[in-house]
Amino acid sequence: MYLNETKLIGFLGQHAEAKSSQNSKELVRFDVATKASWKNRDSGEYDSRTEWHRIVAWGNLTKFAQTLKKREHVYVSGELRYREYEKAVDEGKNTVTMPVAEIHAAEIRRLDPQPTLRPCDFAPTGLTPRRIRFTWAVGPNRTEELLTY
Repeated sequence: MYLNETKLIGFLGQHAEAKSSQNSKELVRFDVATKASWKNRDSGEYDSRTEWHRIVAWGNLTKFAQTLKKREHVYVSGELRYREYEKAVDEGKNTVTMPVAEIHAAEIRRLDPQPTLRPCDFAPTGLTPRRIRFTWAVGPNRTEELLTY
């Protein structure tokens, strides 16, 4: 039995970016920051470390992933994969092979509520409650939404 599953909760560092792969498949890339903190035994102060994770979304997940913006709080689960790419150095005279770790997303959830406006939100009294939409992508072919008031 084998298992390759990664689950992260963190914040986007930049807006999600749509790209095309070498074989012309649509993909979306974004980076998620996670943070660990602990109390230093010697100083009694709290220390922390931020890790950055490259996320890649394929297929129907790309439509949802393209809507993600910088500083949004997200949950991502997927498979950890490694690849290599060549980078030019010395003004293009030499190349260096660089390893890259990526999480190929199977599920993406936006954890920040996204307010949606209704016509009654513009009522003069302003007392109408706002409708909040939570949206997440589940698998490559399905998106779910939860609407609350």
